[in-house]
Amino acid sequence: MLEKTILLEDIEPIVLYGTNNNLLETVKEHFPKLKIIGRGHELKAFGSKSEIERFEKKVEIFIAYYHRYHRLSQQDISDMLEDDAHGTKNDHGLDFLLYGNHGKVIRARTLISKNW
Repeated sequence: MLEKTILLEDIEPIVLYGTNNNLLETVKEHFPKLKIIGRGHELKAFGSKSEIERFEKKVEIFIAYYHRYHRLSQQDISDMLEDDAHGTKNDHGLDFLLYGNHGKVIRARTLISKNW
């Protein structure tokens, strides 16, 4: 079992953890194979290397999303985690061209073939 400490330098912990740690609890539910502990500006994860790397990437996406939209809600976290669970690749506004209300990404419902 590996241990990884992520220092939260670019975001206030309360933004990522949520009130009464509700956002952190949502994240913990999505990563059942990891033991995740949030203490102040340190976020510790214990588990396998692949799970820790996946978790670390998600934390980076959460922070980037917050810096772009100045908010991080329960729904935002759930949407980002849901995309990962369904195997869809989405950086949540990091490389998209079109946004809807409240910073939501507008995406196509069907895949477009590049071979016209």
